[in-house]
This record gives sequence, structure tokens and C-alpha cells, in this order.
Amino acid sequence: NSRQRAEVAVSCHDELPSLTPAGGSGWRVLKGAVQLDAGEVATLTREAAEAPRSVFNPDTRRRQLQLDPSHSLVQKFKAALVKASLLEGRDFGLCVALHSKVDCARQYWHTDYKPADVATVARSGACTPRSAILALEAGTRLCVSPHNSTYAVELLLEVGDILVFDGDMVHAGSAYPDRANTRLHVYLEVDGIRRPPDTTWKVDTVLAIAGPFLAQ
Repeated sequence: NSRQRAEVAVSCHDELPSLTPAGGSGWRVLKGAVQLDAGEVATLTREAAEAPRSVFNPDTRRRQLQLDPSHSLVQKFKAALVKASLLEGRDFGLCVALHSKVDCARQYWHTDYKPADVATVARSGACTPRSAILALEAGTRLCVSPHNSTYAVELLLEVGDILVFDGDMVHAGSAYPDRANTRLHVYLEVDGIRRPPDTTWKVDTVLAIAGPFLAQ
């Protein structure tokens, strides 16, 4: 029953299946991929918290700040993905800082790219798009639904971790009831798919969420 709690033993440290083809989980975690400067993170956190724009949330407590490609944190993020060979055939696209204020609600379930477009590109044998999150602080979370599943798990990341996931994977930004959180998000774009700015594809579903699963 998709409404029942799914007890799925998933940890950010597990050796997870490959991102694609079908049958994989739809995500991959790069542990401690980026070394962060606390002062730089603190500065960006203040800037993101003051960003006037609220996006993709049922409340107004999730803010987004677009970052210049030359920003040092963006450069470190990109370099880590290059090192992991995750930008082969993909472009490092729009990168933003996301800031959830205290008591920020969970997002609605959605995908970052139109699933039909991703399927078309996949059938051609070309690279499919992905998204990635860089955890700037402890307690960064994301609710993800493995491909072809009827449940979701909440992954809890540590500082410097990168979570990479398929563009057609159903997911939702977590709620932050007790403390604020700032992280980076980037779209990993491919030829053949034009993603309209400020667009997600809402999924009308009810998913039981297991977790959060702490990185051991």
C-alpha cells in the first residue's frame, strides 16, 4: 500500500544502483565531494536568506538566489562533477542557492524535466538530463522516489556531499520545521531538451516517505 510507511534500508553511504538505465534508483551520492570554506558559506547563506524570490513551494519560505558561474562555490561544485565524470555529454546549467527558512513546508512531488522529453532522448541513446544538489551544511535533505516505485525515501546529506539525480525522477524538497537550510542546486542540461525557465512538472501522487536515513 503506497500510503503505508515503507521501511527501506537506504543510506547515503550505500553503494546505490547506477542512475540509468531503468532499474537503477535514479540517484547517486558523492560523499564529501567538495571542501567548503565556512566563511564563504556563511556569506552566501545570508545573501540567500535575503533573496526576494520565493519559488516552487506551497508557502513563501523557500528562497532562490541565482549565482554567477564565476562564483567560487559554483566552480567547486562543477569541478567535483567533472572529476566524477558526471558532466560528460551534459552542460553545467543554471546554478542557484536555495534557502529554506525555519518551518518551510515540503514541496509538491515533481520532476525537474518533462518525463516524455527525457524518454525521447533516452530512446535515441543520447545522454539524459540530471540535476544535482550540493549540501553546504549538515541536515540538508531531499525526498526522492526510486524509479518504478510507489514509495519515497528522505536522504540526509552531510557537508560537502553532492546528490545527483535523473531529470525525470520524482522528488520533493524536504520540509525544514526546526532549522533553516541553504544548499546549491544545478541543472545538468543536454542537447535535444529545452527546459523552460522556472518550470517543474508536478506529479499528482501520494507517496509514503521512509526516513530520514542518516549518512553513517
